[in-house]
Amino acid sequence: MPLGLLTTALILVFGPFFYTAMGAEGPSLDAALTYSNLVFGGAILIWLFNLLVATVRGTGNLILPVFVVCGGALLLVPLSPLLIFGLGSFAGLGVAGGAVAILAYYALGSLCFTAYLWGHRGVLHPSVQPPKLRLQPAWEVLRVGGMSTVVSSTTNITIAILTGYVGVHGVAAVAGYGAGARLEFCSSRSPMASVDRPAS
Repeated sequence: MPLGLLTTALILVFGPFFYTAMGAEGPSLDAALTYSNLVFGGAILIWLFNLLVATVRGTGNLILPVFVVCGGALLLVPLSPLLIFGLGSFAGLGVAGGAVAILAYYALGSLCFTAYLWGHRGVLHPSVQPPKLRLQPAWEVLRVGGMSTVVSSTTNITIAILTGYVGVHGVAAVAGYGAGARLEFCSSRSPMASVDRPAS
């Protein structure tokens, strides 16, 4: 939760600078801020989802994450255009609708993982009351998995830089690149990706 709040605060404060540096201006900047403020305003949901999916995967269950991630993707296909463009008497929310759809995906996914873990359906039986924060277990986790943060960080920074370069070619170019980058990013982080890839 603290990291989610920190993410929210950083983007809300520095978001306009980031997007302007990437070439956004006028209506494009307004749309970027509308979407960004909503998505990163719910950054706690994104952190919670990823922590829970990592926990479930850590117990050896790779099937549930596949169903939740793929099922959520299938849900987003009709939900996103519905919330963006509307249907019938529902006028749609525009760019904000895309952000609401994403947050709904993370919220529902988190509920699925929470029900699985705290419903004692797996090998891990967490307590309802959170344990006391101790530095030693946290250090052990960071010692093993800390380097993976470097990979994730460089991937996200690379996507942000390339988005800035693509942005000079117009809104259609940004939309196309963004969709492609998102699909590639999701496929590379698929719960089954580590199973299919041989160890190096």
